[in-house]
Amino acid sequence: PHLRLKRQLIFLGAVVGAPSAAYARLMFAAAGFIYTAISLALAGLGVWAFVDSLRYSAQAYGAIGRLSKPQWLGITGGGLAAQLLFPVIGGGALALIGFPTAGALGFLGLAGIVAAIVYLVDTRNKLAQVTRGPRY
Repeated sequence: PHLRLKRQLIFLGAVVGAPSAAYARLMFAAAGFIYTAISLALAGLGVWAFVDSLRYSAQAYGAIGRLSKPQWLGITGGGLAAQLLFPVIGGGALALIGFPTAGALGFLGLAGIVAAIVYLVDTRNKLAQVTRGPRY
C-alpha cells in the first residue's frame, strides 16, 4: 500500500508540481511579447509627437509663447531616438547589434516618453487652438 501511495504522490507532483521547462519558456516568451508590445506602443507615441510637431508652422509656436518649433523638433526627435536606443523595458535597437542597453541608460528612454506626453497633452492642444481659432 505504501508503494502505491508513493506512486500517486509522484504522479501528482509531476502534474501540479514545479513548472516544466516548456512552461517556463512559454512564460518568458509571453513576457517578452508583452514588453515588446509596450515598447513599440511607447515608440509609436514618440513618432506621433515628432510627426505632429512637424505639422504646425513656426508662427503657431510663436503665437502660443512657448518653445520654438526647432526646439520642439529637437525635444521630440531626441526623445524618439532615446526611446528607440535606450528603452525603459525591452532590448531596444542597440540590443539587435549586441550592445547592452538595459539599466543605467533606461532613464533616457523614460525622458523621451515624458517629452512626447508633454508635447501631446499640452503643446499640441495649444497649437490646435491657435491654428483653429476659438470654438463657439
